[in-house]
Amino acid sequence: MITFDKEKHSLKTPVTLAFLFALLCLLELNVPLNGDEAKTYLEHVASSPFQLLFQYAGPNQHTLFSILSNTSMRILGEHEVAFRIPVFLAAILSVFLIHRLGQSLWNSTTATIASLLMMGSYHHLFFAQHGRGYAIIELLALASVFGTILLLEEKSSKIGAWVLIFSGIALCVTLPSNAFFLPGCGLAFVFVLWESRNSKIPISWSHLGKKLLPFIFLAVSTAG
Repeated sequence: MITFDKEKHSLKTPVTLAFLFALLCLLELNVPLNGDEAKTYLEHVASSPFQLLFQYAGPNQHTLFSILSNTSMRILGEHEVAFRIPVFLAAILSVFLIHRLGQSLWNSTTATIASLLMMGSYHHLFFAQHGRGYAIIELLALASVFGTILLLEEKSSKIGAWVLIFSGIALCVTLPSNAFFLPGCGLAFVFVLWESRNSKIPISWSHLGKKLLPFIFLAVSTAG
C-alpha cells in the first residue's frame, strides 16, 4: 500500500536516475525525422487541436502527442528537438514515476531496479527519441496505476480519483485503443479491495460505489 514515509520516498535517487536518462536521450534527439514519426509530422503539423480531437484519421494519429508537439514547435520553432520534446519529457517522468511506484508498493531497492530496467530498455529509449505517442502512453499508464493505488487509501482517495480520471482520458485521447487498459485497472482495483476487506464487517455497497465511481465515469466517457 501507499506509504508517506519521507525517508522511503526520498527524491534524491529518482531525480538522479531521471537526469542520467535525460542525458542519454539527448544524444539523438536532433536527428532527422524518419519512419512513422515523419508521417505523423507531415499529416498533423498543420492540424488544429479541434481537428485532432474530433477528426480521427487512423492509427497513425496519436492525438495528444500531436497537440503537445505542435504547441512545442509554435513556441520553440519548427525543428526536430521541439517536435520530440513531449515524448522526451514523458520518458524522463516515467523513470521518476516508476521509482515512486516501486517505493510505494515495495521498497527503495525494488524501485531503483525498476527504474534501471526502464532506463536500459531499448524500446523506452527509442520512444523517448521518436516523435510518436508511445512514451506519453507509458507515462499515463503508470499515472493510472498510481491513481488507482491512491484511490485505495482513504486519505488520498480524492486525489487518486482525479489522477485516474485525468490519466485515463488522456490515454484514450493519445490512442483510442488504450481504452482496453482501463478495465484491467478496474478489475485489479476490485480484486485488491475485495482481498483487503475485513470479512467480519458487512460490505458497504455505497462505499464501494463511491470507490468505483471514477472507473464508471471513465467507462461512460470512453465508450464508443
